[in-house]
Amino acid sequence: MHPNETLARRWFEEVWNQGDETSLETLLHPAARAHDFPAPGHIADRATFIQSVRDFRETFSELKFIVEDVVVNDHTMAIRWYLTARHTGYGLGILPTQQPITLSGITMAKVLDGQIVEGWTAQDLTRLIMQLQDATRP
Repeated sequence: MHPNETLARRWFEEVWNQGDETSLETLLHPAARAHDFPAPGHIADRATFIQSVRDFRETFSELKFIVEDVVVNDHTMAIRWYLTARHTGYGLGILPTQQPITLSGITMAKVLDGQIVEGWTAQDLTRLIMQLQDATRP
């Protein structure tokens, strides 16, 4: 397996599924920048992105990212993923619904020195918001 595929799979398993902050610190380059997470158009430095990960994990529990496809070269990764979780925290401006959600997306990332240095995420936020709003309707 290519080292960047290993990095991609570790990222989703350790950082997202397990919530391992040590892995988050280790796998994310000191000069990291994140684009379009948690929302389109958002650009975050390393510290802001780390807080966004924490906030997301506080909003959604039982996170299970399934890596469906990984394409890599020496400096770039493309990961297609699917998420299941439960909305148990206040986030996205919607009170906790306790409802299960699903979300699909693609993450592109640049790799430097074996760490993620820049990333872009495209995800179906409209579907996510609709799931949460449907859960609040009588």
